[in-house]
Amino acid sequence: MDCLGRWAHGPCYAAATQGSSLFFGDGARLEIVDFADPDAPEPMGACVLAAAPRGICFDETYAYAACGHAGLQIIDLDTPAEPRVIGSFTTDNFAWDVAVLGDHAFVGTLYSGLRVIDVSDATHPVEVAGLVLDPYFGVTGLEARGHHVYLAYEKSGIYVVDVSDPDHPEVVDHDWPWSDLAQDVALGKTHAYLVSYTSVTAYDLSDPADLVLRGHCYVDNGANHIAVAGKRAYVGGADHGLRVIGLDDPDNPVVLGAGNAAGFGCGVAAMGTLAFLAEQHAGISAWDASDPAAPAVFWTRDTAGCTWGVERRGDLAYLANGSDGLRVLDLSDPAAPVCIGRCDTPWPALDLAVIGDLAYVVTGFGGLLAIDVGDPEAPAIRGVEETVNAAMDLVVADGLAYVADASGGLQIIDVNDPDAPRTVGSLVDGMRLYGLDVAGGLAYAADYQEGLRVIDVADPAAPAAVGFCASPGLAVSVAVAGDRAYLADSHGGMGIYDVGAPSAPVEIGRYQMPGDWVEDVLASGRYVFLADAYRGLRMVDVGDPAAPQEAAWFAVGDRCEDLCLRGDELCLGAGAGGMLLLRPTISVTATPDEAPAAAGGLACFPNPFNPATRIAFTLARSGRARLAVFAVDGRRLASLLDAELPAGSHAVDWRGRDEAGRELPSGLYLARLEAGGAVRVTKMLLAR
Repeated sequence: MDCLGRWAHGPCYAAATQGSSLFFGDGARLEIVDFADPDAPEPMGACVLAAAPRGICFDETYAYAACGHAGLQIIDLDTPAEPRVIGSFTTDNFAWDVAVLGDHAFVGTLYSGLRVIDVSDATHPVEVAGLVLDPYFGVTGLEARGHHVYLAYEKSGIYVVDVSDPDHPEVVDHDWPWSDLAQDVALGKTHAYLVSYTSVTAYDLSDPADLVLRGHCYVDNGANHIAVAGKRAYVGGADHGLRVIGLDDPDNPVVLGAGNAAGFGCGVAAMGTLAFLAEQHAGISAWDASDPAAPAVFWTRDTAGCTWGVERRGDLAYLANGSDGLRVLDLSDPAAPVCIGRCDTPWPALDLAVIGDLAYVVTGFGGLLAIDVGDPEAPAIRGVEETVNAAMDLVVADGLAYVADASGGLQIIDVNDPDAPRTVGSLVDGMRLYGLDVAGGLAYAADYQEGLRVIDVADPAAPAAVGFCASPGLAVSVAVAGDRAYLADSHGGMGIYDVGAPSAPVEIGRYQMPGDWVEDVLASGRYVFLADAYRGLRMVDVGDPAAPQEAAWFAVGDRCEDLCLRGDELCLGAGAGGMLLLRPTISVTATPDEAPAAAGGLACFPNPFNPATRIAFTLARSGRARLAVFAVDGRRLASLLDAELPAGSHAVDWRGRDEAGRELPSGLYLARLEAGGAVRVTKMLLAR
């Protein structure tokens, strides 16, 4: 897959400060704003990370970001106006937070505990140790000082880990005072402060190996992050915005004041008497706490919601952008998509279909909306129709909207009058529908805990169930092409069904992907695209449905949610990471005779890249494979692989160097794979 461009905006989950600079996430973008003059904050720079940052920290030279499933990202801040990612390490689980001591980064993960990563070479970080204390819960926050790392461990409280020998981290103390959910930890001059869901607890750190609980204060429900600046602590929370905590007596923290936030507080940073609250889809806010009894917002920056659904028409892309409603993007410059229009929706926008000048948007409990997009810069709601429960997916055809409802089954809505859409038929029958496709007078539905259902919709007023086939996973999406239905079955992979006899669909194949959750499926000729929620985009050859084979893979750091193919370009809704515009390197209109059988999809990620990229490919059968890098003028620059390989997926890292190990300059390069008598080439852009 080639990445043509990305709109990387999304929720703000994290904030951190260094000197007078504020760093925060806007989806997969890391933004930097200078607050030297709080009355006139100045944007300084930004860069795109592999995924939305959840935790940020610094040393003298670099910023480090914990980026969920994309792991650790290392950002060079030598030129603040042009920060750039120079190194990365993919942790084996979701990276929540990060701290740095000397040559080592300490990453807290969801189920894999603490990971210790040697960053002495920032361009090539290497994991040297790990410490799993509870495989069922995660490290939700951490701080480091001296030779110790302090962990907030979700359902286990606070841990102190001695890392004087980073290769052998060792727990030296632990406390779980209130059996409450530990959320985050911050260090003052002499104390550690653990924030749980309802309280802040103070520990004396005179001897890190002997935690002494000194006092605590109640902070209401929903507290989840804490930052300390001098004699103040600032606590952000889901339910209560910002709390200012007095630490004049560090043994006895006291709530001094509070302020309500517009969004869902999920990260906090401090700079003297200024506090910064990450508020997910509501963006980030700066608070003046010089009067701690009445902290007040004085600056905000809007960010976006999660991209749950995507449609494309010409040079315009339409996003179901979660809590931010409908967004319209201009793709006329694919490398730099721009948001040109937005329409707020009363409930989060989950999916959409665009027909002419109308976008039909399903909004969960808000039902179906008809939105006029004739003027893409000013979309406006025209009509609303409620559904039984939670509208999740839809297909619009011939003046009818077929809506999959999470508890209300199939709803059929007449949208010929967009100002007054009305339900004309429904079939509930205990079905929990999450995905839907319609073809030839039949609706094919993904029934969440059951499998594939076939419904006769020839009479919209009286839809009738006609066929069913159970699936082993949780059915969330379906696509139909001819006599086949492809079911996204979450952890059950993708099921392939013969629906030539609608009353008796039969499973004829299954692709059990190496990832862990298929979220969406899209069929195009011989190939099926799968949104592998936590691993990226997979392109699967289904020419032989009994033995589907992966043809290409494109890694995506954020959760893959929705797919839309127009021509040879694919729009991928990437949740918190915005939207990616991709082009498969294999023709998606190839006939079975034309499709390559020996050398499968060849792709690299990231692309553009700096300093390294991973070149991935699939072999349909075992044999010799040769992979090399060439200049665009045909000069061979580096041989990466020349070996006998088994059939299956393979990957090789290239660090932008020639055969002699010399760094190559920025520019376009070609990766060339020879295997099984076939040759494939893909472009790679090195951007130093």
